[in-house]
Amino acid sequence: MTLDQGKRTELRAWQDDDTSRLERRLAGIAADLIVAGEEAFRQSLVEAARAEEQWARWREESLQRELEQLKVKRLANLRESGELLRQADEIRALVSRVGEAMARGGEYTAEQFRRWEAWALAQADALDPVLSGHVRSHLVVTELDGQD
Repeated sequence: MTLDQGKRTELRAWQDDDTSRLERRLAGIAADLIVAGEEAFRQSLVEAARAEEQWARWREESLQRELEQLKVKRLANLRESGELLRQADEIRALVSRVGEAMARGGEYTAEQFRRWEAWALAQADALDPVLSGHVRSHLVVTELDGQD
């Protein structure tokens, strides 16, 4: 077993030898076992701290990726709302120009124009991200608010 501090715990075996009996060395053996256990415990603390640091780094990186994806989606939603608003405004401009042309004398009756105008403006309102409520679906992104 190797520790960060460069110490190395050696596995030892004890047995009777010519100079002493095992029973006489029990205090030293116990001390060696305690030291080895302490070194193993300290190593496990170092390894647990490393694992915790790795987990924290992974979680932070994961959170940053999620936030980046939310930002990309929020920008896409903004562009989509802008495009929908542009389309709605184009329809409204068209209705206005057709109305001006009708006022100068057109080939359709006023009732026909009013029916078409109501239908066309309803289509514009349905496209309009503010009037249709489409913008509400991405107006507030709790995870991003305060981060932009």
